[in-house]
Amino acid sequence: MNNYSPKNKIIIEGAISGLVVLILLAAIVFAFGLVKTRGEAFLVQKKAMENFYSDWRNFEKAQGDYQKFSFEMAGYPILLNEKESVKLIEALETAAGQSGLRQEISVLNPKPEEEKNSLKLQLYLRGSFPNLMKFLVSLENLTYLNNVKALNFTRLSQKEIEQNLEFKGLSAGDVNASISLEAFLQK
Repeated sequence: MNNYSPKNKIIIEGAISGLVVLILLAAIVFAFGLVKTRGEAFLVQKKAMENFYSDWRNFEKAQGDYQKFSFEMAGYPILLNEKESVKLIEALETAAGQSGLRQEISVLNPKPEEEKNSLKLQLYLRGSFPNLMKFLVSLENLTYLNNVKALNFTRLSQKEIEQNLEFKGLSAGDVNASISLEAFLQK
């Protein structure tokens, strides 16, 4: 029934074997691609879970810190008592001194027709930029409710330092800063 010569049978069997090998290779490549895709998806999910766990741990720590600080802060006044405004000025002078800055603080007199609900101060600071940043962090951490109305600073040049006696002892690259501050008063 088969009229195939042995040479034709070998060619047909070789072609069928080749097709089977190609189909098997395609299936293996497809399987590896599928494994790779699923592995990458697994790694993404694993990273997302690790990030979630890390965020959760940080949230727990922050929540504990918040509880601790809220108990500590309960005893501190938020609004400045007008009779204690000197304490705020002393705290600003201390923060500037600890930050390594030269400071000059002026109380700005309110206009008579304005309601006196805040103490307005003008601060002049001189020193290095990192020390100015330390002072700003200290200012932010003050227990009294305050508002920085304006913050201006300029980097000093060697020429400015030589021409102005106020800048004596500073070096080129240091900053001269002016801060308008408002601390809210109790009524």
